[in-house]
Amino acid sequence: MIGHIQSRKIKLVVEYYSMVHSLDSFDTAIKLNTACENCGKKMPVFVEVNIAGESSKYGIEASLENQWDEVVKFVSNIFDLQWLIPVGLMTMPPYTNQGESNRLYFRRCRELLSYINQKLTITGFNELSMGTSSDFEVAIEEGATYVRVGEAIMGPRNK
Repeated sequence: MIGHIQSRKIKLVVEYYSMVHSLDSFDTAIKLNTACENCGKKMPVFVEVNIAGESSKYGIEASLENQWDEVVKFVSNIFDLQWLIPVGLMTMPPYTNQGESNRLYFRRCRELLSYINQKLTITGFNELSMGTSSDFEVAIEEGATYVRVGEAIMGPRNK
C-alpha cells in the first residue's frame, strides 16, 4: 500500500495488502496494529517522512535535522506495537522529470535512516522506499531498496 491511509480504510489495507509504505501518524499506526491483531496478521511498514518539507505531501516532517529526533521517537513507538514490523523509511520528493534534482532528498533520507539506527538499538530497520519512474536510478544510487515504478509499467496517469 502506497499512499495516505484513511482511518475508515484500514481494514481493507490489512485485508488486501502485504506491506504499507506510507505510515505517517501514530493514531493510524495504533488502528493498523489493532486491525492486524484482529486478523492475526503481522504487517511490515515503512515510516513515511517528508524530507523535502513540501506542504502538499504527507509524512512526518523531517526536512530539518532538528526534526529528526521526533522521527526517532515515532519509530521507537512503532517498534512497541506488536503487530507492526517497521522495516525502514519512505519518502516522496518533489515531482520532476530530471531525476538528478532529487538526489539531495534521497541522500538525506538515507542519512536519516542511519541517524535513527545510531539512536535506537533495533534490528531490521534498514530499507529505503524512494524513487519513482522518473528518478529511480538516482534513488538506487543513493541507497533505495524499493522503488515505485508504476508509470513505467502502466503508463502515465490521467490527471
